[in-house]
Order: sequence, then C-alpha cells, then structure tokens
Amino acid sequence: MKQPQGELSTCVVYHGSTGNIVHTHTVMALPGAAAPTTDELESEALQLARNHPALRQLPLRVLHVAPQHQINLRSARRVDLQRQSLV
Repeated sequence: MKQPQGELSTCVVYHGSTGNIVHTHTVMALPGAAAPTTDELESEALQLARNHPALRQLPLRVLHVAPQHQINLRSARRVDLQRQSLV
C-alpha cells in the first residue's frame, strides 16, 4: 500500500516543570490543502491535551518537532527543558 504524500506538522505537549511528554500531535496536509500554521497546530494540541482532566491544571508547554526529528518521537520520553529538545 502506497503511503499518502503530504506535509507533516508535529508538536509535543509537555509538562513545563518536568519535561514529561503528555501528548503528541501530528497533522498531515495532503497536496493542495493548506498546512496549519504553528499557532494553529499549537492551539489544537493544547486544547486536545487539556480535554484530559488530569492535565487541565498542569503548566503545559509545546515543542514543535522538525521533520527530520519526527522519527525520534517513538523513543522520546521527555523534553530537555534547557535545550528545548527531545530526549
């Protein structure tokens, strides 16, 4: 089966004090469709994360993941708060 081609945009929502990842959000814009802006992607990711009652009061932050680092999401456990990178 052939994979659809499109533009992937990914971000992770993480706890602002610990760096623990609480939500991963990916959107694919198929050819001809407009890709979401970084603000739109961030807003949607935070809204979805905050739908979970345990996350509503946490200091959540968002890290946008560059396409070349999306493969690292399978093993990423948290965000390094100083470097703003996946670890």
